[in-house]
Amino acid sequence: MSCLAVKRLNVLRKFFFLLICSTAQPLNRSLLQAQPYYAASRGYNCAACHINPTGGGMRKPSASNPTRLSDTVNLGADFRFMLNKKEAGPAASFAVVRNAFYVLAVPTPELALLYNNNQGATAEMYALAKLPGDFPAYLRAGRFFIPYGLQLNDPDNSGLTRISPFAPSVGFSLSPTQSDTGIEFGLAPKSEYFFNLSVTNGAANGAAAASEAKAIAGRWGFVGKTGAMGATFFHHRNSDSAAGQNEIRYGIFGWTRFGMIVFIGEGGWGTNTANAGSAKTHQTAFHGELNYEMAKDELLLRGQLDNLNPDTKKAGDSRTRYILGAEWFLLKYLSLETQLRIVTETPSVPNNEILALTHVWF
Repeated sequence: MSCLAVKRLNVLRKFFFLLICSTAQPLNRSLLQAQPYYAASRGYNCAACHINPTGGGMRKPSASNPTRLSDTVNLGADFRFMLNKKEAGPAASFAVVRNAFYVLAVPTPELALLYNNNQGATAEMYALAKLPGDFPAYLRAGRFFIPYGLQLNDPDNSGLTRISPFAPSVGFSLSPTQSDTGIEFGLAPKSEYFFNLSVTNGAANGAAAASEAKAIAGRWGFVGKTGAMGATFFHHRNSDSAAGQNEIRYGIFGWTRFGMIVFIGEGGWGTNTANAGSAKTHQTAFHGELNYEMAKDELLLRGQLDNLNPDTKKAGDSRTRYILGAEWFLLKYLSLETQLRIVTETPSVPNNEILALTHVWF
């Protein structure tokens, strides 16, 4: 072997050694910080780990963050790769279902500037200002995920857990279409309570909207060591044309903990009232999941049920999905997950599926 080849081999060995060391789990850090289960099992608000006061998106960087460029600038990313085999499909398909890139600048302890490019589009771009001192009040302006409900991650934005008729994509998923442009005020301590209230354009994807098309969203509640309870609402009146409608959404959510078992749930109700005439549609949705940490910081088991009824007065349009899954946290920034999804609806459709997901984040 030539000297050049030996040198290249040594460089590769050093690279992989440093990579393994940088991703190895510190003894005092939980890998489950990438999951809502972590906050629920420890009595935290989602804001305890995320830049977003309502949870989701970029996590607060630490001094050991591998993408920390300086004391004021940090980079982040969130990748999800999915292998999906549908019951009626001819073969398994592979897709990149999430490729979010974050840039965070913190010029002062009271000011944070965040940019989030998700799936090639600007999902978030806002300034977040906090009051000096220990009082956890904040004000943010720009484009952000509106503060509605739990905002749990739906890895492939499959639609059902997003409560799809809750426009503009108000529901349980953090997808680019759920963000909107406006201002928000709130209280976001690490635990005990939370309050968030926003006024935005009311247009999906942060598109321009007339002054009549504003949306108001909010959430508030209390967090304890063994559980949490909250309420949430959303109101959007689009009076730009006769085709517009008055949209109202409201719900309750929370979680409770029994040892290593955590139940997380949310119920949603809503109405759409047409501007022209008196036609009104009533919707209901429910999300419930049971999480069990089978192996501490390594293996999380999950059972999940989602139900969506887009029109309670119409028969045969309700859908229910059951999910059984297991997620292995292999390294500090890497997890593998498998899911079995069973969907029941009328008329019956062979749309069950098996998923294998890889999650990489930092």
